[in-house]
Amino acid sequence: MNRCCKRNYTYGARLENIFMLNIKPKYLVNNNGRKTAVVLSMKEYRLLIEHLEDLEDILEMDAAVKTETLSRPYQEIRAELKKEGKL
Repeated sequence: MNRCCKRNYTYGARLENIFMLNIKPKYLVNNNGRKTAVVLSMKEYRLLIEHLEDLEDILEMDAAVKTETLSRPYQEIRAELKKEGKL
């Protein structure tokens, strides 16, 4: 990846949509009126899971960019190892 363009991700447009969830949860409450569970429709649940997976992908991409290293051609590495007597 070109270092000058590190933050130019292709998922930028999708990132905006992730935070615009149209979910209307219903809550189950106990005898004290405290929320104890959430009920979502299957459509809302699938949408939520899809968005969570997208966020996971974004986090993985960020981690990959942060730990990015330069690579070298296989032949170059092989020649170096031969020169050092390790191959």
